[in-house]
Amino acid sequence: MFSEGGVEVQFQYKKPLEYCVAIPVLHISQTIKTRPKNIVVKFVTRYGVDAHQTMADAGFALELLHFGPIGAGANVVSYGKLKTVTMDYVEATSVNQILIMVTPGNEVTVRLIDFDWARKDGKVVYPVSISPRIKWPTRVAGLMPIEKQMSRVTFITRL
Repeated sequence: MFSEGGVEVQFQYKKPLEYCVAIPVLHISQTIKTRPKNIVVKFVTRYGVDAHQTMADAGFALELLHFGPIGAGANVVSYGKLKTVTMDYVEATSVNQILIMVTPGNEVTVRLIDFDWARKDGKVVYPVSISPRIKWPTRVAGLMPIEKQMSRVTFITRL
């Protein structure tokens, strides 16, 4: 359940999206209401809400519907730091390792869906363990500050 415009919205999980090891909890879900709609629900312990909203406003990310604790109300079990991100859903042909959704059709549309590590330049560090399957730039390593320039290099080389 999440709140949208002050109204509680219930949903049910339909199926996991194609995902990489870094995000094992990204699901297509459907709202339970008069006119159900598909949404994307993601579980996170950190999230760059400002970055997501900025990119969504510019048309580069899915619309952010909700970010906050799991569930609501006095009798809800606490999940500690775990929170949910709820986004609009678009039909996608793939969700790849850099976590973008590519929509089908004559005109390719790309939507970013991963803002877990998005913060101001140098204000967040890489996780302790980063994938050894990826050829990272030399200044990228576990617990090193995430810098805008290195993120650009990594993103462009992985496209």
